[in-house]
This record gives sequence, structure tokens and C-alpha cells, in this order.
Amino acid sequence: MKKLLAAMFVALLMVGCGDEQEDNGIVESNHSPLKTIDLDNNATRNLVIAKAIDEDKLEVKGDCCDEILHAPGEQHPYTGWVKSTYEDGSIFSLAQYKDGKENGSWVQWYRNGKKMEETIFNNGKILKVLVWKPDGICCPLTNVVNGNGLAVSYDQSGKEQRRSNYRNGEWVKDRFPSYIVFPLDFARVELCVSRVQQLLLRNQVTSEVIGETNRKSAHPSS
Repeated sequence: MKKLLAAMFVALLMVGCGDEQEDNGIVESNHSPLKTIDLDNNATRNLVIAKAIDEDKLEVKGDCCDEILHAPGEQHPYTGWVKSTYEDGSIFSLAQYKDGKENGSWVQWYRNGKKMEETIFNNGKILKVLVWKPDGICCPLTNVVNGNGLAVSYDQSGKEQRRSNYRNGEWVKDRFPSYIVFPLDFARVELCVSRVQQLLLRNQVTSEVIGETNRKSAHPSS
């Protein structure tokens, strides 16, 4: 009986971290009207990698809130697959774009080859997020459906890296564990402080000169 319950639990986890697969390699998302390619299929993934353009080669146009990707020398926004790799050339991510925006699957992998995250986009808006740990276990805390919810990310060792909140298909904020410390560039901070001090001093001198000039204009005989 215990073995049966354990098997049912594992089956439920697998269903929760995936979608129904058709014979043609196309996956119909439970929370998205889009049909996305099944990148778990090695042959399909290798074909997509061969056709994808390297992320570093794309040109970004528009502002930070509405970025549109263009292929080099192209006037029209890019439609197709985009890839990025680790230093050793192994695949890190594959993403679908349409008219310069994320549209379809955006999948990331750990260095060990296991899937890290899969995000489903529709015209640049997030619809669904799934996360796995480096050992292949689906993250039980991640729950982003119809663009709303929480996603937990992990580093290559399986340690929690951040928690991201999404609302209406947009990223809202990140929260980081207390053990993550961001390095502070003191030299840059000192330079910024020095520049601020210079600006304040310049404004002070300018104000004093203007004040003296105005005083002399108001009282020519003094």
C-alpha cells in the first residue's frame, strides 16, 4: 500500500511539472493558448539549437520596458529561436520570439544538462513558470499561472537563489536569501560621492556669485 501511494505521489509531481505531449512533438500548455515545442526531445532540441541565433548577435531596440529584438542588419523585428550557452559551449537557454518579443517557450538548463526553468510567454507577457532543482525534482513552491504567482530559482548546487513575484504577466520584484551578499564597489561609491560633492560645491559657489552680483546691482553705491 505504501509503495502504491509513493508511486501515485511521484506521478502527480510529474504531471504538475509538465504538459500533455502529442506525437508530433508539440505540447499544448494547460494555461496557455500557445503550442510550444517539446525541447525534452533531444532530436528536436538539437534541431532548434542549429537554427537558433546567438543572443549576443541580436540588436535591442526600444526602451527598457518594451525591448524589441532585431537580427543584425534587419529592419523588421526578429521572429525565431534565440540561444545562449555556457563558457564550454553547452546550451544554457533557448527562447522563442515573435516580432521581437518572447512568444512561446523560454527554457533554461543547468550545467549538468537537467532542465532548470521553463517560462511560457505570449507577446512578451509571462503566462506560466515551471522550475526544477539540479537533481530534476520539480520545485514545489513555484506556482505562476496566467501571469500571477511566485517562482523560486536555484543555483547550480541546488541552493535557493531568489524568489520572484509576477503579476499580470510582468515581473514585480525579487527577494533574496539573507546568505546572498552583493559585493559593493567602494571605489565606484567614492567616485560618485566625490562627483556629488563637486556638484554641490559648484552650485554653492555659483549661488554665492549670483547673490553678490544681485546685491551689487541693487546697491550700486556699496
